[in-house]
Amino acid sequence: MKSMLIGTFVACLRLFGAVLAAPAADQQALPVCADQLLVITGDNKIDVYVDGVRAILANADNWRKSDTVTVAASAQVVAVRGEDTTSSVGGILGSGANFATDGSWKCTATFSNGWETISFDDSSWSSAAIVGRNGGLRWEKIAGIDSDASWIWTRKTVSDNVVYCRKTLPPCDPCPGSGTGPVCIASCEGRRDGDYQSCKGCKVYATCSNGILYDERQCTPSAPGALPLVWDDTLKRCDYNSETCKACGSNINKRSVVGTGPACIASCDGRLDGDYQSCKGCKMYASCSNGILHDERPCAPSNPPLFWDDRKKRCERESTTCTECS
Repeated sequence: MKSMLIGTFVACLRLFGAVLAAPAADQQALPVCADQLLVITGDNKIDVYVDGVRAILANADNWRKSDTVTVAASAQVVAVRGEDTTSSVGGILGSGANFATDGSWKCTATFSNGWETISFDDSSWSSAAIVGRNGGLRWEKIAGIDSDASWIWTRKTVSDNVVYCRKTLPPCDPCPGSGTGPVCIASCEGRRDGDYQSCKGCKVYATCSNGILYDERQCTPSAPGALPLVWDDTLKRCDYNSETCKACGSNINKRSVVGTGPACIASCDGRLDGDYQSCKGCKMYASCSNGILHDERPCAPSNPPLFWDDRKKRCERESTTCTECS
């Protein structure tokens, strides 16, 4: 049964585009994914990216003040561009549950296209150099950042005026409690002819005929563009929701917000008029007009539903900037 659950767990992770190995049977379960806050600053200037999406910072060029960035539960990489404009010693300082700046970060002074994205290979980069502590001799203590956080840079602290640093986040379980359940089958031995829950996923089922297993039979949507169907082993049919097979969340067609991403806004202070990602959810957006925030503006009704994409600045069937577990 453990192997069945692990297979389903990996399939669930792939909904996020993650490339993660299934845990061995004797390993502890991964922690449940949750949105986290990164509190960060840089001397003299920084740009922050989460999975390639640039975060909006109010204090990007003021190292004495920190910015708080929401890192979505599904995030895989935090990347920071640091710039020292004074030819002294530059630094990046941040704290958060999984991404406090320390020697586990990787840094380089060499620019590469896509350096801030998930798919970029940073295996040739060196570990970050620790150049100071929060509140140490070189820098005063930055409010909001943990006292044990380290200032990081490349090892050429003076000559490298611009650096690129990355932190790959540890894996977590975005789908706690998910699985095809104890009723799934992987063999027709001793079973009557009929349809059963497949162990390969919720959108498929298995059929036994004369002792032969026909697995991964697809549940077909009722119409093009309709919500996906999932196998319910109690009803013995594909339906919109299943009580016997759990995907990400309590059921596959009730989407639960995982993260609105670093580009979401809760204020229009200092912002141009326009539309932005709301921090309240993915099926809505926020608008700024003359400094006034108009939040929770819904995407137009649609089946399947639409989600705000902050890169395209419109509602789409799939969003590259706002992640929900589906």
